[in-house]
Amino acid sequence: MMTLEHYCALFSKLTRAPGRMWCDAIRNRAPHKPLLLFAVMDLIARGVLTSRFISVTGELVELNELFTDYWRSIVPVTQTSSIAFPFSRLHTEPFWKLVPLPGQHITRPIINSISTVSQLRNVALGTEMDEELYVQMTTAAGRKALAAALLRSCFSETGQRALREQAGIHKEAFQYSRVLEEAAHTQTAGEPVFPEEYKAAGRPEYSRPARQSALASPGPPQVAPHHVQVVSWKQGFWFASDLRFRKLIYHDLK
Repeated sequence: MMTLEHYCALFSKLTRAPGRMWCDAIRNRAPHKPLLLFAVMDLIARGVLTSRFISVTGELVELNELFTDYWRSIVPVTQTSSIAFPFSRLHTEPFWKLVPLPGQHITRPIINSISTVSQLRNVALGTEMDEELYVQMTTAAGRKALAAALLRSCFSETGQRALREQAGIHKEAFQYSRVLEEAAHTQTAGEPVFPEEYKAAGRPEYSRPARQSALASPGPPQVAPHHVQVVSWKQGFWFASDLRFRKLIYHDLK
């Protein structure tokens, strides 16, 4: 049985392509693989990913959002990427294996040709991680050790700080979404959705006209004012509870 130390060692020596286009924060090597692994651990921590299999349809949507956030936190805005790139290239690591579509065979040339999600879906159902790795990722201690291995080996101190900050934003945003979801389910007519303790913790509160004006300003989400029950600012995010769609809308305004 493979241990946590074994996977930390594997995470510390990921194969990453060097290149002059990559900045010092990512140690002048492609950051795709470690950033995707951070996103996978976030998804497991949220309880969304409940097995070692990751589908290229269902889970890939939220996984892509997390991966993109990490990418934008550390890679210059002029450089873009698709989650299909690391999702396929991790197949070359011993703990991650693509599951081919019936009749398909995953080969190195096929992997190297994948650059979009549609291309990925044309050859694979998803991927399977090692069972032992998945089990380690389901524990807070396991995720902490694996994340530390990635940070130390793949990123400079500046990069590490940026990624830790982004991980904290992901955690806080998810916690707020759970609070708002629970509050929305228990709300009675005319009561605000946002709990009092978060109102007190937030940045300056606004009257309804001010909130509507804030929504119309550049940056925050453009939501029709009559659909919005509460808007509040906290730690770089605008939060709005849309009573029609009953979902959290948040934007990083940095």
